[in-house]
Amino acid sequence: MYTWVMKRQMNGNEIVTKDFLAERLDKLKDEMIEAFREYRDQILGRMDKDVSELEQIRENQVFLSRDVKDPEKRITKLELSPKAA
Repeated sequence: MYTWVMKRQMNGNEIVTKDFLAERLDKLKDEMIEAFREYRDQILGRMDKDVSELEQIRENQVFLSRDVKDPEKRITKLELSPKAA
């Protein structure tokens, strides 16, 4: 069977062996792992920022909703306080 490996051998180019392919695949795997790590770090950095913003928004909503739940009680407190007079 005539394959591209045989063709490379016949042309006097580098002989492709299992060891050569294994080394090349290991190098490619390492390069891909590094690229994925960088991409993952970028994504996680953005997510951290977004999550912290969401936490701040939720805290503000909880704080504001607590004051609005019973406005009559709050109004009564304000009216009775000495500073309101």
